[in-house]
Amino acid sequence: MSVISAVLVRAIVLGAGIGVYTWLAPRLMPDDDGLGAGLLAFALIIVVTAVWGLVDGRRREFGRVAVIWLVTGVLVAVGWSIGLAVNGADSSMSIPELMLADVALLPFTFGLVAAPALVGGAIGQAFAGRRR
Repeated sequence: MSVISAVLVRAIVLGAGIGVYTWLAPRLMPDDDGLGAGLLAFALIIVVTAVWGLVDGRRREFGRVAVIWLVTGVLVAVGWSIGLAVNGADSSMSIPELMLADVALLPFTFGLVAAPALVGGAIGQAFAGRRR
């Protein structure tokens, strides 16, 4: 699988997962103030990306894993920002203005995706090296 298709698969799966969770969480936890649902979403993203990074690390060289997950982190962060801007759209602000208001979330979201995946990839690479 090429790097581009690997990035697209990861970004689409993570984006779809975030979208489904965002839609599902208020219906399953109607009395929640949002803090618990948000923390659970962060934990799920960390676990999924770490495990996926671990699997990638066992199958690919670490440099390729790093490129895949760094680009995926950028795409997910930008997509999350666009999603927040569209869902929180208010008629007084345009979507680009809303995205700029949420620009502080870009590095956080990037780190939330890329950091656990890179750690998982490094661990997977270490175990793959022992096996060979």
